[in-house]
Amino acid sequence: MRTKCKPLSLWEKHQIDQFVNAVLEKMDLSQTDEELRQCAWAAFLSVFREDPRAFSFPHSCGWARAYARIQQEVNAACRTRGASRWKEVSLERPVSAEVPLPLAQLLQQPHGDFQASVCFHEFLYHLEPDARHLAYGIIHGGTLEEMRRCRLWSCEHAGRIYEHLRQGMEEYVKS
Repeated sequence: MRTKCKPLSLWEKHQIDQFVNAVLEKMDLSQTDEELRQCAWAAFLSVFREDPRAFSFPHSCGWARAYARIQQEVNAACRTRGASRWKEVSLERPVSAEVPLPLAQLLQQPHGDFQASVCFHEFLYHLEPDARHLAYGIIHGGTLEEMRRCRLWSCEHAGRIYEHLRQGMEEYVKS
């Protein structure tokens, strides 16, 4: 037989609302986005319903479980919204501090020469796997350090791969 839970008091709702705000703030997300707030509330309540007594004290284990569940559910909601909505980059932004060209000038024209792109991707295909992963990571905006951590490479191994890729690119450009 299932027992009915008592409704939350105004004070409890306020405490949960502050907790949700703190989690969203910690995740660098908007506290006013109603869709994310509702997702966070649902995640919190799912943990709360499993064991309401785990929230008896401020540092009880229920709060930690709720925090993790909220992060998990909100991250999933953000991914389903589409990464482009959260990570839009202006094409008017310069490529880097050293290269003042706007990013828009680097985009391929839809009527441009596709052969150069095909040849370049063919070249990348024939690289050793680690060098190919590094090249595609750099193409997609990653840094050598980010790729090293992501792929769990040592500093020496990452340096060798980078040097191999650099030499290969020099040969590619010469031919």
